[in-house]
Amino acid sequence: MIDEAIKIFTWLLLPPLASKFFLNIYYSLFFIGQRRPKPQSLQYKKHFRLTHTVILSVYFCYCIGSFFTELPKSYYAVLGSNRQDSQIELRSNFRRIIVDLHPDKVKYTGHSEKFENVRSVYEVLSDPESRMVYDVYGPTVLHNIKKTSGQKKYELVRSAFVSAIIELSVFYGISILLSILLKRCTIFRITSLLAFATLELYVVARPSEFSAPYIGVFDNNAVVYLWNSYPTHQKIALWHQLWLYGSLIQTHLTGYFADDNPQSENKIIENIALISKHNLAIEASQNLDMWRKALEDSDEDLQNVENEIEKLALQLSQ
Repeated sequence: MIDEAIKIFTWLLLPPLASKFFLNIYYSLFFIGQRRPKPQSLQYKKHFRLTHTVILSVYFCYCIGSFFTELPKSYYAVLGSNRQDSQIELRSNFRRIIVDLHPDKVKYTGHSEKFENVRSVYEVLSDPESRMVYDVYGPTVLHNIKKTSGQKKYELVRSAFVSAIIELSVFYGISILLSILLKRCTIFRITSLLAFATLELYVVARPSEFSAPYIGVFDNNAVVYLWNSYPTHQKIALWHQLWLYGSLIQTHLTGYFADDNPQSENKIIENIALISKHNLAIEASQNLDMWRKALEDSDEDLQNVENEIEKLALQLSQ
């Protein structure tokens, strides 16, 4: 929970500061001897939003890359297997590895821990029910469930389902709270959030359907290969990261491209023209009073001069 709070705080604070930092470097390199755009100018805003978008994209790729780097090795990878392997293939890989790591054969430091780790992993994957629970709910749920010799199989799945529901509720509850605090609680975001929460609930409620790998006509597809390489609980964790970072990116970029609408720019130009005409009309009226006083003692035709000035004032006011 603390790690997620740090991520959110970093995402809200770091990209704007980094964007201003790199934008200042850009101005220092390419605006030598030129006047830099002011922060309130349209040019600066365009430069900043472009820099900010690039920074967000790079930071997003970095965070997703860090997620895969820090992702614990799956139980199948520990045994040198994949999710498509049968129980016989798992047993064969286990026996091959266990012979190489047996303490009586290898006396090196650390091999005894690896030996115990491989054996505990195989104990989970060798049982169909515990393997299903691991695929969908993850190792943490397995460790939190205190198994006894008299516990029935369905109790293991039920306990795992309750733990998954609690985790699901906490994640989506925090997501909704974050949207409210950041004033981004739109109907689209809440609707999509509830839709994905329903989909995830369906996944955890039917572990037997989603624990099995995909097998179909696209078996050689790279996407299918990656899909089958990771257990369901790791794909759910990836989805949580994508949703969190996507929501934060949307928070940063909301309203950025509203000023790019040509209608908005035309409206600004029209307003400026109206203000200019209004100011010119006031100035012409003031000059008219000044010229009238100057011509009162003149021998010229005052009426003709006034008519010409009034025509000019009328043209300026239109």
